[in-house]
Amino acid sequence: MAEPITPKRSPFFAGPQAGRPQPKPVVKPVTRPGVRPIPQKAVPSAASQNKKVMLIVGIVVVAVLLIAGIAGYFLWQSFTTELITKL
Repeated sequence: MAEPITPKRSPFFAGPQAGRPQPKPVVKPVTRPGVRPIPQKAVPSAASQNKKVMLIVGIVVVAVLLIAGIAGYFLWQSFTTELITKL
């Protein structure tokens, strides 16, 4: 009887190897002697940018509604006083 055909296993796809994982080497930036490296600014995440934008939009909307409410109140008062004086 013939042996079943089984694919040969490649050592490149052997899966996780036994043993302790090796730490990645720390890569330091190349600098000249006597020159201080420029500190890198932290890039804000998209979520924090969205929070800032929504906060500003909310403040603007509240301010517009407040101004419109005050203007509407005074317009309402002026029209009602005209109607009362005409009656």
